[in-house]
Amino acid sequence: MTKLLLSLAVGLAASAQNPEPTPGVERVAGSVDLGYRWIGTVGGDFQTYRSVVNLGEGVKLLGADLRYKHNHQWLDSFVVRGNGWGGEPSSTAFLEATKSQVYRLNFDYRAISYFNFLPSYADPTISQGIFLNQRSFDTRYRIYDLDLDLLPGKTVVPYFGWSRGENGGRGITNFVAEGNEYPVSTGLDYATDDYRGGVRFERRWLQGFLEQGGLRLNERQSLSTADRNTGNRTTPFVDRTLVLDNLLQSYRTDGSSIYTRAALNAAPASWINLNGQFLFSQPHLNTEFTGTENGTFVSTDPFFFFDSRTVAANSNARQPHSSATVGAEVRAFARLRVVNTYFTDRFHNASSLRAVESLLGGTTITDNARLEVNYNHNQTDAFYDAARRLTLRGGYRFVWGDARVRPAVSSGIEGLEAAGQRQHVGLAGLSYRPVEKVSINLDYEGASASKAYFRTSMADFQKGRARVRYTVSPSLSFTGMARVLDNRNPSPDVQWSFQAQDYGISSVWSPAQGKRFSVLADYTFSKIRSDILYLIPLNGRPTLSEYRDLANTATLAADFGLPSWRGQSGRLTAGGSLFVSEGSRSASYYQPMVRLSLPLERRLQLNSEWRWYGFTQPGYSYEGFRNHQLLVSLRFGF
Repeated sequence: MTKLLLSLAVGLAASAQNPEPTPGVERVAGSVDLGYRWIGTVGGDFQTYRSVVNLGEGVKLLGADLRYKHNHQWLDSFVVRGNGWGGEPSSTAFLEATKSQVYRLNFDYRAISYFNFLPSYADPTISQGIFLNQRSFDTRYRIYDLDLDLLPGKTVVPYFGWSRGENGGRGITNFVAEGNEYPVSTGLDYATDDYRGGVRFERRWLQGFLEQGGLRLNERQSLSTADRNTGNRTTPFVDRTLVLDNLLQSYRTDGSSIYTRAALNAAPASWINLNGQFLFSQPHLNTEFTGTENGTFVSTDPFFFFDSRTVAANSNARQPHSSATVGAEVRAFARLRVVNTYFTDRFHNASSLRAVESLLGGTTITDNARLEVNYNHNQTDAFYDAARRLTLRGGYRFVWGDARVRPAVSSGIEGLEAAGQRQHVGLAGLSYRPVEKVSINLDYEGASASKAYFRTSMADFQKGRARVRYTVSPSLSFTGMARVLDNRNPSPDVQWSFQAQDYGISSVWSPAQGKRFSVLADYTFSKIRSDILYLIPLNGRPTLSEYRDLANTATLAADFGLPSWRGQSGRLTAGGSLFVSEGSRSASYYQPMVRLSLPLERRLQLNSEWRWYGFTQPGYSYEGFRNHQLLVSLRFGF
């Protein structure tokens, strides 16, 4: 560490000897794109529009880019970029400051607005004419990343970092009681902080890093209502109507974790590469819950009606978690390359609970549970250059693991529950260039599983992919693609079959590097079929769930260079995209677009764009929308 600090001080002293800017270097450059978006009247359902598009009206900072260069004592270059500001659903900002061989500082900010209120989703009351998504969200997620490298470009680089993710907003969720469910307002507040520091090192034949970090988690969720709520049940329970009159629930979770990460990549000889990664963490969570509800409720075991209840609970959990990856690439012969990768992931979760309930004179529950999961896979691939333009690939992947659960005492299940995973996968492929202008890539996987963790896990499957590219000329090319997946889980209580197919073709035509015009065309046909058994909760009978979808997706855009004016020329782009599907949930989505860019002065450009959004679902006509939008902006360069 003393040596690193000394090197840093020497670097700063050397940079201070010549603070003057280098002749000929542009000190400031960049651009700003400022505009206004007009949103026409949204026809149809506004909530669906917000769930799918969610663009707003008003002044927008569409983009900004500032670059500053100057050989200053503490700074060589400074970069600031941003886009999507002014009420947009996605906004970003980026800052970078550097001093050659002294430091490099990066700061990245991203904000994403998430709105989901599709009326037909999670709405058991829709047959009553009530359009209320009972699992809806209106939240904003923010991500902050700060990284500082010291002595960049040196053999040993110390670094420090901080990341934060936070999510807050409102939503609707269900308060679940025996015999009924009640949609209520929900408040969400979530944040994680990640602090880390370490050192990277790089030699000609050895690279790696060692990192130590810590995480902190805070999550808050509240459910509340003060209005009479009859819930989703439309009939009395025995002879009474179940009602929620007042509810106040609060969840609070606080957690922390330390972790250690390390990675190493070595090339001790020209014919071999070795690599490895290791991660160990030990999260700890503490959760507190309090709840008070008033109304008319029922208990079925034992049977009685009651009008109020309070619950207070506290639980904690620990989860030691370790994972590692070890790999090697061997080039024993000129035409043969063998790559082997082994990955293992292991964790166990131990938890305890203490809850106090006010019913039946007050009840105290203490409980604990434990979960252990081990997952492993090993994959070997061999690549053989059979000819100058032909490479063959063959491989094998073995996946295995086990899980054991000691259920909570209150569940009534005794002993350990165990599950396993065991799967053999064969791999094959080729890369072939029969002539200079044609390339062909084929990949195939075939698997057989004797055990699977989940009902919808990949079990016995066949998967293939093909890609063909034909370059007719430097200005014209065609690409074809096909993907096929057939997955089956033949377990008697599952009997899941899933098939997915995608076939597509795309073309780019750009004569004279697009100076006059260029055309982009893309089309994809996809097909999905799923059949799986499930149990009806009311009677426990197995029933087949079927899902079908046939979809067509297409994009066509033409870009034209306009006649020059004052030595500059503008661009006109017209086209759009469409999606049309038939099946279990048929839908149509159209998005035509026209864009015009005109240079006004050497550093000033006028941009305008018109878009139309049209979304319909034949089976859910109330969930469609249509909308015109116009965006006009000025881009200043400096």
